[in-house]
Amino acid sequence: MATRIEPYQLDFTPYSLSWVKGRPQLWVAGRTQSGKGFYQLLQLQRSQDPEPRFEFSSLLGLKASSGIRKITSFDTIGSVPNDISMKTFASASFTGEVSIWTLENLKAPVFSSLHNPSRSILVNDISLVYIFNSLSIISAGRDGKIQIFDIRTPRAPSVSIQCVDPNQNVSDVWSITTSSSNSHQLFGGTNHGLLYCFDLRNIINSESSINVGVGICSLSHNSADYLTGGCLKSTLFSLPNVSKGLSPQQTDPTLTLPEPPAISSKVKRGYETVWSVKSISDSEHDNVIFAACDRQLARISIPRFQSLFSQVSAEASKTPSIFSISPSPRALNSVDVAPIPDSDFVCAASTGFASQVHGTIFDSSSK
Repeated sequence: MATRIEPYQLDFTPYSLSWVKGRPQLWVAGRTQSGKGFYQLLQLQRSQDPEPRFEFSSLLGLKASSGIRKITSFDTIGSVPNDISMKTFASASFTGEVSIWTLENLKAPVFSSLHNPSRSILVNDISLVYIFNSLSIISAGRDGKIQIFDIRTPRAPSVSIQCVDPNQNVSDVWSITTSSSNSHQLFGGTNHGLLYCFDLRNIINSESSINVGVGICSLSHNSADYLTGGCLKSTLFSLPNVSKGLSPQQTDPTLTLPEPPAISSKVKRGYETVWSVKSISDSEHDNVIFAACDRQLARISIPRFQSLFSQVSAEASKTPSIFSISPSPRALNSVDVAPIPDSDFVCAASTGFASQVHGTIFDSSSK
């Protein structure tokens, strides 16, 4: 079952969104026409009249001096105290500033630094983690660096990782994510299609990498130990058992998304970019992938004990199923998924260049 929520209209162009951990609240961030930044916190509300109905409403708005490229709540590394996970979020601006905020004081961040202290660099992705009993923000930039900032070490990164391609050219690190199974892993994807894996407890001696063959725009790791990537050319990959490390045997198969129905005769058909992915697991599936693309929001359900790349089974229930909708005539650039408290539903929230937040409710107990 899938139910669409009435789109929520924004007064700015959104570039990123993130559910608050443990709450039906959604951060959306971007920039205004004047180039300033804006954060908005939305509440997902549910009514019973007579059927369950959901809608977004605004809780607060916050201006910023420069446009916001990314916003995120907590990734799962570390045991995060609830009073921190529900009140803390991180952001990255188009001018390269990375910040950690708390709802208790929105006038100024509790931590702020440039991704590259020596010059302004576009930050492509960030991750907020609680590790070694401290808050840390991890940033990935156009300079090919993954920087790890500990809130106890102001201004300069405590760890800096330079990513290069096989010819030693600097890679543009497009995406990062951390492990959802508390194994202290950090994953990074580049424009050259290189996928990196590091252990945050031993960065120097733990690097492994594979080449997936196409630029990696987004990464997501779920509790069943699947690492999913959204890429250029309508391509997705999903690797099982990554807590054991990466190996070349994992790179061969990928899934190419089918073309969505044409929205109008003016829209060119062909490859899409999978700008953002979110992977979760539920009672029926090891891997449920939500992908935000140029022209569709796709949901791919992989039956339990099956792989995204399994041969087609004689049993229809054992094959991956793809559900696709086109919530917006303009490209989607971000998606995040969260369970709705006290229900069997999850909400996939997506946003894009139509300056709207779209919500789709799925029954997580159905196949």
